[in-house]
Amino acid sequence: MTDAALRLIGALPDAPSMQLRLCQGIEAILDTIRQRVDRLSATMNSRRQESEQVAKLAGLLQCLESGQTSDIDAFVALAEAIVGEATESPAIRFLYSAPDRPVEFVACHSLLVAQVVAQVMRHDPEWERRPLEPVVAALVHDVGMLRVPADMLTRTGTLTDDERRIIEGHAQTGAELVSRLLPSEGWLAEATADHHERLDGTGYPRGLKDTQISSLTRLVAVCDVYSALCMPRPHRPARDTRTALTDTLLLAEQGALDRYQAERLLMLSFYPVGTAVELADGAMGIVIATASAHGDLQAPARPVVEILTDSDGRPMPSPRYVDLARCEGHSIVRSLPPAERRQWLGRSYPLMAA
Repeated sequence: MTDAALRLIGALPDAPSMQLRLCQGIEAILDTIRQRVDRLSATMNSRRQESEQVAKLAGLLQCLESGQTSDIDAFVALAEAIVGEATESPAIRFLYSAPDRPVEFVACHSLLVAQVVAQVMRHDPEWERRPLEPVVAALVHDVGMLRVPADMLTRTGTLTDDERRIIEGHAQTGAELVSRLLPSEGWLAEATADHHERLDGTGYPRGLKDTQISSLTRLVAVCDVYSALCMPRPHRPARDTRTALTDTLLLAEQGALDRYQAERLLMLSFYPVGTAVELADGAMGIVIATASAHGDLQAPARPVVEILTDSDGRPMPSPRYVDLARCEGHSIVRSLPPAERRQWLGRSYPLMAA
């Protein structure tokens, strides 16, 4: 586009009236270039921030696991940043690292859980005055996974009973680490120990039930399940966000998870902000806003979408914005998995592909 603008400048005719018309075209090209550069800068800043947060949390968890951490302030500072991001933007960044890099794997999962917690607890009167506690709990809850042998984390086949017990032991191991290094934070040790407990008593490590499980732990447990389902694991592919949310709600309906906390996930909608989606007519776009689910059972499936291609897959001359909650005849048929998202956006919208 810059080359086209330079060619137009070099070919300006002598007639002022023709120059004016061409200059208007050049200004339009330069304005488009500016918008793309701004978007690229924002994307690069976001990716840099993501990498820094993953590295920071990975380092904090490693210190905690190795017995070097005795101060919660560093976790609180990271939680403050995540809560601030949730206030400024509803986008969820689905961070992932393969389990053959255990520290990054655990850090990415924990950051995703923290993002989801920060989103769903907004405007919740229970956490309005202490919003950092649930986010800190989400950041720390899986620290015990760093004691699980890497070959078990990468296993695609069935685990033996002994191996399953080792993996399930990460909750108690993590709680012991927190209790030893952060003895004044009993609530944090409790959430770490109990985030795999289930209301019907089918969880671990202690088989707690109902009121034996704290409200904080229930919130972390719901967000942990949803986040894990959204990302791939060696033994299964990632579920799309709609299926992950539906499966989490089903577990709540069956009595395993807290129903109130699970229903708060509807605030994310079936398609969180930033999700690449395909519409029923074949057009594709990006979710840019979600509607409130209160009083409308269809709202989670009908967000606001920035349409980027037409029904034949051709890039739109300029994006079109559709509020599906107010537009009859349009609906989402699926969200795009990460590989397909990168392939599609990489062709025409490389700045949005990552």
